[in-house]
Amino acid sequence: MFLIKQQQLHIFILIPALAMTLLFCGGQPIPNAPGINIVPDFIGSPAVANPLPTKNVEQHPLLSPVSSIHSDSYNSDVDDYPGPLGINPVVTSNFIGICPIIMFDYTGMISAVSLDLEILGMGITRIDPETLEVIDRYAIPFDFNTMFTGGEGAQGISVNGGYFHIDKDGRAIVGTQDNLFLELEMTNGEWTVSKSIDLGPYLTGEQFLIDTLYDWEGNMWFVSSESVVGYIDKADQSIHSITLSGEFIENGIAVARDGVFVLTSDAAYRFEIDRATALPLYTWRVPYDRGTELKPGTFALGSGTTPTLMGNDLIAFTDNADVQVNLLVLNREKNYTGDRIICKVPLFDPGESAVDVSVIGYNNSIIVENIYNAGGFLSDYRGLAPGLTRIDIKEDRSGYDVVWTADIRSTTVAKLSTANGLIYTYTQNLDYNLITAWYLTAVDFRTGEIIYQVLTGTGVLNNNSFGGVAIGPDGTVYQGAAGGIIAVKDGS
Repeated sequence: MFLIKQQQLHIFILIPALAMTLLFCGGQPIPNAPGINIVPDFIGSPAVANPLPTKNVEQHPLLSPVSSIHSDSYNSDVDDYPGPLGINPVVTSNFIGICPIIMFDYTGMISAVSLDLEILGMGITRIDPETLEVIDRYAIPFDFNTMFTGGEGAQGISVNGGYFHIDKDGRAIVGTQDNLFLELEMTNGEWTVSKSIDLGPYLTGEQFLIDTLYDWEGNMWFVSSESVVGYIDKADQSIHSITLSGEFIENGIAVARDGVFVLTSDAAYRFEIDRATALPLYTWRVPYDRGTELKPGTFALGSGTTPTLMGNDLIAFTDNADVQVNLLVLNREKNYTGDRIICKVPLFDPGESAVDVSVIGYNNSIIVENIYNAGGFLSDYRGLAPGLTRIDIKEDRSGYDVVWTADIRSTTVAKLSTANGLIYTYTQNLDYNLITAWYLTAVDFRTGEIIYQVLTGTGVLNNNSFGGVAIGPDGTVYQGAAGGIIAVKDGS
């Protein structure tokens, strides 16, 4: 409960403050706090690209290559684009408001969700990837009182565009806070509504859409906070749904050719359409330890991770076990007859273990980030427990190996580039007590070593506020921040 109230208070304070500042410096770089000239602007050495094989993720036929906060419909958080190597890095930003989620259409144009200063609310924002100029904003319904809401009172979930997607034609697929499914397309430089479907009649009580996403055949699946799972039929637009009673959803869904995968507060599911009844049908259900209370830094009871699909047979997520959470890796095949739980891996130190950011899933490797005691959206990292770890699942599925664990603190949604073998995350330099300095940090996937860090700014407006890293098609890395969008690329 405290976490939710704290986050709401931060947002209430921040938005008016940002709006007043924008009146005087709108369209400018994100302002820095004092100390920007004291902290180092680069730490480490430029990287040498050490490419990995491309990711084992089948491209969704209806989505762009980077179509969500977690990159793709598998939620892999892996991109085959190259990020910067730290060669004469160039840092730019645009002060537009809290901008946590960034993705790209096939042309490389940015679409983002933001608590936007121009409309003083939630918006889907189109941004030029070179200039970071805002091209257009589309306001979606927004209510501070229900920004963090969900089942069981103290449980909280971020809603209203948090899990939106970009389709193959550049349209934004959005589930809104008033339970509309929207398709937005760019027409002459402006967002226009190409489709709007009211899902409210199928969501009983005070619940909200969490995610809306196409399956491989083009049916639009949706999930709600109180575990309504349904789809809009591609042929006749009819709507079919079921309710998983007593369970709650705070994370997005995963979709592959072999099914739709949903993680509730209590269990993981594989769904398909029952051809006899036309209703959503789950073919397997695996319960997990949801825990008995919220951990410091987390949003909800149950798993904090959006499920991640790996290859043709695995699904990975974390539980919320008291004292020490676990990474769970399951066999996701429809007709698998053995024990679905391939492995259960205790994470980080007991009593300082929590996960609320989805894992990176690359072939048989998984990267997990600790978020224990993260604080609210504008908190710095001084109280955050460290932990970034790589775990590899054995090829024969007989167990796992912990490859490395690094003393890295972050709350961003990190990304792995297969083109150069670097993990891009966002960190704070804790060597300066009176200066809150933020860095884009490149970590070697193979060793867990920090290769370099690039200063992006100082002060609360450069806080990532749980926003994610995004790797652009041109090799630029973008980071969402409390004040807007930050871009880092190599110089000449």
